[in-house]
Amino acid sequence: MKKLFLSVIFLSICLHSCKKDVSLQDETYVTKIYTSSSLPIVKVQINGVDKFLLLDTGASFTSLHTETIKQVGGVVGDLAPINAEGFGGSENKLFNAHKVKLKLGDTFLKTTIYAKDYTRIKEVIYQDDHIEIDGILGNDIISKNNFILNFKDNTITR
Repeated sequence: MKKLFLSVIFLSICLHSCKKDVSLQDETYVTKIYTSSSLPIVKVQINGVDKFLLLDTGASFTSLHTETIKQVGGVVGDLAPINAEGFGGSENKLFNAHKVKLKLGDTFLKTTIYAKDYTRIKEVIYQDDHIEIDGILGNDIISKNNFILNFKDNTITR
């Protein structure tokens, strides 16, 4: 009876620890960070379509290129109540984006998404890095989802 009791306890500890390890592995890795040059870029799905966004921890919000939103079936709405102020102090108008679902890895990202004309930025990044970006993934998503950016391994985990 004592052996049976110890076996049950041992088995339950093993099952509990194995279950815990599996869930950690399933939930830890989110996606890869691509660094074709010095720019960190992530692959996302916008309404089910694969796109690349510039990962910008200094951006307080996430915004997508106006044409990209239209291409994937989203809607560019009215002028947003905020402006995007760049590093040099230049202000840019933002628009509200509607009917846009953003997914990073297996995680659907819930945040307010804005629209901005990124034509010039897209051209410069493509010219330098030969990758087409469709917007900026900002710190709003990083912090709300408790993402951990590891630039040594080029991964995003949580």
